[in-house]
Amino acid sequence: MKKILILLISLTTLSSVKAINLNLTKFKHLSTFANPTLTVKVTRNGVEKNTRIMYLANGTESLNQGYDAGAPPINVTSFELYTHLVNNSVGVNFKLQVVSDSYNDKTAIPLSVLSPASSTLIFNIDINAEFPANRNVFIEDRLTKTITKISATDTYQVTVAEKLNGIGRFYLHTSELAWLGITNTDWDTDTNWSTGNVPIATDNVLITNTVNKPVASSDVSINNMAISAGSSLTVSGNLTVTSKLTINSDQDLFGSLIVKGTSSGIITYDRYLKANLDGVSMWYLVGSPVVGQTIEDIITTDELAVSTNDANRRGLATYDNNQINGTFLGWVYQTTTSTGAMNSGEGFSIKRKYGQPFPFIASGKTAFTGTLKTDNLSSYTITEGTRNQWNLIANPYTSSIKANHTSNSFLSENIAQLDPDAAGLYVWDHTINDYKVINNIAPTANMNIAPGQGFFVSSKIGGGSVNILETMQTHQEGEVFSRSNTTIPHIKLTISDNDNIKSTDIKYLQQASKGLDIGYDAKMFDGVTNSLAIYTHLVTENTGINFMLQAVPNNAYEGLIIPIGINAEANKQITLSCKTLDLPADIMVFLEDRFTNSFIRLDQDNAEHSFTPTQNIEGVGRFYLHTSTNTLTVNSNLNLESVSIYKLNKSTVRIVGLNNEQTTFTLFNILGKQIKQTSFTANGVKDISLNNLSEGIYIVQLETKNGTTQKKIVLN
Repeated sequence: MKKILILLISLTTLSSVKAINLNLTKFKHLSTFANPTLTVKVTRNGVEKNTRIMYLANGTESLNQGYDAGAPPINVTSFELYTHLVNNSVGVNFKLQVVSDSYNDKTAIPLSVLSPASSTLIFNIDINAEFPANRNVFIEDRLTKTITKISATDTYQVTVAEKLNGIGRFYLHTSELAWLGITNTDWDTDTNWSTGNVPIATDNVLITNTVNKPVASSDVSINNMAISAGSSLTVSGNLTVTSKLTINSDQDLFGSLIVKGTSSGIITYDRYLKANLDGVSMWYLVGSPVVGQTIEDIITTDELAVSTNDANRRGLATYDNNQINGTFLGWVYQTTTSTGAMNSGEGFSIKRKYGQPFPFIASGKTAFTGTLKTDNLSSYTITEGTRNQWNLIANPYTSSIKANHTSNSFLSENIAQLDPDAAGLYVWDHTINDYKVINNIAPTANMNIAPGQGFFVSSKIGGGSVNILETMQTHQEGEVFSRSNTTIPHIKLTISDNDNIKSTDIKYLQQASKGLDIGYDAKMFDGVTNSLAIYTHLVTENTGINFMLQAVPNNAYEGLIIPIGINAEANKQITLSCKTLDLPADIMVFLEDRFTNSFIRLDQDNAEHSFTPTQNIEGVGRFYLHTSTNTLTVNSNLNLESVSIYKLNKSTVRIVGLNNEQTTFTLFNILGKQIKQTSFTANGVKDISLNNLSEGIYIVQLETKNGTTQKKIVLN
């Protein structure tokens, strides 16, 4: 029987995920192991540091209690080398990591390198006699997008300009046969492969993250294949996988696969879900990027969060826009007995288990296993529910899909099926704990939706159907909210309390109007309750819709008055502030507070407006945003252009934006006959009752000392 070196880890030292305190000095003198062992070495200025990886039959990519060995305390300015766990990482440095002796090509081990700036680093390895002779070791440098074979004599040398302080740049791979992409992107070019030969049907292949991503112009047959995070494969013909193909992702990048012909064989997509900065699991929106994945398999095999109120409820949920009085605001949580298919295009919210000190789940991978979808998702039904019009759907492919702008994007294909006020894709952004919208407004131009990424769309009245087409597929290696180089003038208005921060955007476009611009304006996501929110109403054609993104003309900086709405709880201090980008140099931004009868300039450094409401606030009427080249004061004469008149319901007209002054309201029918007249003084919002009026078209006229305005309304 082979001897196994067992390194015991004290449970007490693992009570903190920040560090694992072990004195491993004695292991430096161990030169042999009875199990396959790989020692990674890095040298700087003649000083060598190393870390070890051992392969055991019962090893896993997660924490192996009693086997993995954490690092002793370190000086952050020191020169050191460690590894991090492949899966369920908790940010801990390891001097010995145990993984499975199945030598899965998908396994990419993060190397944690600590080194001063301007250092020349030389990487190589030592292996023992038990390490398979046909298995090669490669180091990935993500900054240079290179893959280099290393051994006892083969080295990778690089000079790092910046200080290195952990993982993110270097990863270790092992494989019999790896794509290096040295010559070009052609799958059938021998020199692109680590062995100098194009793989055949019995080979096991690793597709690595290089500048040149492989493209096969004809059929591909392979035994096993792993596509690394950040890499991609395009097959113009058919794909045949004898055993299994795994597409990998990690905390920064994801792999991608597009097959234009047919596909046979099992596909697993490993979707990495990050924890937050405190190591706590977060909610994500996902869908299955393969065909055949079941709910029960995810619940059984994945490490899902468990409800604190119901031990049977798990961190996996669909969204039901017909749920009016449900406890969970539209979310339908799965339980330990839930079954059924995760259908192509169906969206889910998911949250992984969080445990400390054990089992250390938080960040890690959720595996979706099935067959590759190589056809269109046509006529996928979206509905106008009794609760709202929001539908949670997902990208059904193992590659990204184009979201907007281009002729073969999701939005261009489906915009007629969506609510005109919300013609976009609403994606949960866990970094801000809120939804972002992707529509046709820059700088979200040419955005993509990641493999298996879930997103909300709002259906048109009466419901509809959407198409997600093969032609929408594209390769993208990073997060869904990748940055665009396009910048346009805009104002981001932010509201905060002690617990949350929310924002709304106003963007200036040449093609925009002061009314509704379909595909550019986007109403606020209201599929769940927002105790704190900030939004705008349209400058003209206002129908009472709350917008999270509003496009306005870029020739209307001077004198533009935008209604601002907020939702806020009583007795919490609220702070309003703004950021501006690329506004004309002479344009100033003012917040008008009609309750305090004041103007506050917000575009200056550290400018803000704080107050504590004595009762809950919801809606517009108190705050307005002004842009002007002149300083505004309470004596500024405002015309009626900013006043909104719209039907609140079939028997009520709402008037928003009036100053604190005498106003006469007159209602005429379409023939010009006066139906109703009343006078009032309102500051912000005024509702006028129209009880017992027939259905039809009416004209509202408002008259103040500043002038007269009229608006047509339809009662039905």
